[in-house]
Amino acid sequence: MIEYESVKMQQSKYYILLLLTDGIIDDMQETIDEIVRASALPLSIIIIGVGTADFSSMEVLDADDEPLYSKKLKKKMERDIVQFVPFAEYKHDPVRLAKETLEEVPRQLLSYMKSKNIPPIREKLQNNNAASFFDWEREQFSDLLRGKGHPRAQIDATINAGIAEATESLFQVRSSQV
Repeated sequence: MIEYESVKMQQSKYYILLLLTDGIIDDMQETIDEIVRASALPLSIIIIGVGTADFSSMEVLDADDEPLYSKKLKKKMERDIVQFVPFAEYKHDPVRLAKETLEEVPRQLLSYMKSKNIPPIREKLQNNNAASFFDWEREQFSDLLRGKGHPRAQIDATINAGIAEATESLFQVRSSQV
């Protein structure tokens, strides 16, 4: 799916895969092969180790010191896409846990965009024009659903109902805070 999306909507989608693990990897080389293959995709992988297992193999997958090499593909990973976080080290400090968990994602996203020569879409953010940004996102989403065979009228009605409901909820929250 990600490979298909990376071709179809290359400039607007980036994925984050969150893995929670409580054990040791039994198929390390296969895992390395898949990470190396995935390093060309719009993807970051966050692995959180829970429990008291030996997570030293996860540190290898993190590849901060040494890029992973796939024997099957006979190549190194294109870019760092893995972040490993041992939950036990941060379980009493949720702010630091969040920081450690997400720390590498911005750099990984930028490295993907640079590797594919994808420039920032400045007009989406120009003058903080949130309305045009959301209109653009809405069109992208609508195009995706139409490509899957959904009729435009149904898509528009569903989106509009969701927007109306969200707006109504927002005003109810604001009214109760006044």
